[in-house]
Amino acid sequence: MDVLKIIFINKKNNNIMKKALILTYEKFQDHEVIYPYYSLKENGFEVTLVANQLGRINGILGAHIVCDALTTDFNKPGVRKEYLDNYDLLMIPGGVKALEKLRLEEGIVEFVKEWNTTN
Repeated sequence: MDVLKIIFINKKNNNIMKKALILTYEKFQDHEVIYPYYSLKENGFEVTLVANQLGRINGILGAHIVCDALTTDFNKPGVRKEYLDNYDLLMIPGGVKALEKLRLEEGIVEFVKEWNTTN
């Protein structure tokens, strides 16, 4: 049985969503990121993981995952617009340490506000 089964309908074109964006930070709560990440992939999503450094990042309990994009990229309005236009699902996993750091990233906070306004 899947830990998380997700199927969403894309409001833009009524197709099943295929692109998901996960925002997190180094020292994330392992199961809050790992389980949804793989569940989304198993359900046909292309998943992009955004964090404070590229490449391998570690969770607080020692799991690791590969980060595809940097949180600092979101300081550029053009980059935020590109993600808004091309992604169907935004996921911000729980966990105190990563969220505390993530909320200090001005570009990320602005992106989430824009996401909530447009989606």
